Amino acid sequence: DVELDASHFRARTLVFFTALNCHEGVVRLPLSRPDINPNSLDNSGETPLLYCTRGQVAVVNMLLGRKDIILNRPGTAGFSAIYLAILYGHE
Repeated sequence: DVELDASHFRARTLVFFTALNCHEGVVRLPLSRPDINPNSLDNSGETPLLYCTRGQVAVVNMLLGRKDIILNRPGTAGFSAIYLAILYGHE
């Protein structure tokens, strides 16, 4: 068995790595599993959604497709994903 929600480098999970690298096809698999946490924090206190608000629109849309995604969790700088999306000019 492979533990898909295990964290490794910088406490990042599979969802984190696939989202950071904008692998839309690959990020679909872990996000389709209900046992995967899309809100995992890395050791910097950031979530995959916070990182993706910088321009990875397709991955943001996939993350937003999860009912358990937390939109208003602030990152280390104190900003939420919603705030950052607006700041970076995304609707």
